[in-house]
Amino acid sequence: MKATIKDIELDYEMFGEGTTILFLHGNALDKLSMQHSYEPIFQTISGYRRIYIDLPGMGSSTSSLSINSTDDMLDILLAFIQQVAGNEDILLFGHSYGGYLSLGIMNKLQHRVKGAYLTCPVVIGKFDQRRVEQQVPIIEEEIITDTSTGEYQDYLSMNIRINAKTWELYQQLILPAVRRADHDFMDRIQREGQQYYRYALEEQLSLHDDTVLHVLLGKMDNVVGYQDQIDFFTKYPHSTTTILGNSGHNLFIDVAEDNHEWVTHFLNKVN
Repeated sequence: MKATIKDIELDYEMFGEGTTILFLHGNALDKLSMQHSYEPIFQTISGYRRIYIDLPGMGSSTSSLSINSTDDMLDILLAFIQQVAGNEDILLFGHSYGGYLSLGIMNKLQHRVKGAYLTCPVVIGKFDQRRVEQQVPIIEEEIITDTSTGEYQDYLSMNIRINAKTWELYQQLILPAVRRADHDFMDRIQREGQQYYRYALEEQLSLHDDTVLHVLLGKMDNVVGYQDQIDFFTKYPHSTTTILGNSGHNLFIDVAEDNHEWVTHFLNKVN
């Protein structure tokens, strides 16, 4: 499906009926990473309209010179939400940069976002200001691959559990999206030491106290860490934070099989 917001064409897929859930993927990824993680879960859960979107410049969505910052990206998503959900209450599922965009949406739509399920969310836009962790891969089995050495090294530098299954998921969910993304566009968002990747008023972001939050963090996340997220989220009364010792930033690959239980727990809390 396509939605035109200003001069951006957004590609998205929609399934089911009921409360709207908007899924926001990480930087340089696409909606497939979220669909693969969550859509099997919702085959046994009814009452939700799931919308998986490709962010501008990623997947099948177009980029634009009119988007120069995360604040601009947020404006596009707010307009998209208005177009597809009107004034209805919504839920958010976000990973990494998609989690950061979720914070912006929750800040703007304080009374409409009833809950958010976030994995490894960015909470500090500038990388050099984050407390990140050392990534130490756990080699569970030897892998023989024909894929380029650079791509395999990227996998080793991001994943914790190194085995045939996680390597297959990395090739399925990450490599095609990274190859397809508009990297010039993404570099422009992150120019000047990520000054524009960071929300202009990042320190003023706030969420409604009634919003139900479930945050999954990787103990060895070398991209966003986990300590900054604990500081940010624990002040909210309906926040649950789970730290996973056997995962890093690609949490949805490292512990893919564990997601169902946490999603069900989150939805039960929202309801």
